[in-house]
Amino acid sequence: MNKPEALGQKALEKAISKHLNTAQMPNFDDYLLKKIVAKIEYKKQLKQLLPKLWIACAVFIFSLGLMVVACAVFWRAFVQTSIFEFLSLTFTDFKIILDNWQDYSFSILESLPLGATAFLLGSLLASLWLINFSVNQLSKFRKLLSAGHELR
Repeated sequence: MNKPEALGQKALEKAISKHLNTAQMPNFDDYLLKKIVAKIEYKKQLKQLLPKLWIACAVFIFSLGLMVVACAVFWRAFVQTSIFEFLSLTFTDFKIILDNWQDYSFSILESLPLGATAFLLGSLLASLWLINFSVNQLSKFRKLLSAGHELR
């Protein structure tokens, strides 16, 4: 080697040792281990969450179908009752209704389709519970996906 090359190489080695000092460099072994463990944990959580998410979606769609059926059953039962005749009395015989308001209110309550109403309210309650469950599962899934993007 000639003298200018030797000086250049020594200067290069000095600069590299100055900038890439091992004390200043991160510990790649620990970093990679944490990254691998985090990725395994992410995949494990994703594997546990995906079936719950699919079940939540399927049950939610089923509950919406149940709501449509419950509304149809309620409306059909509501139309078959004589409640419209009682309600029309409020426009024609309002004074008689005021005099006998207790009997009138009991007659309206007796003519309501209670089975269809209970079915409608039950399916509404179930749908609301399933919507809440689906939203919770979806938010967990979104958090898990955002955590997965941080791993990359």
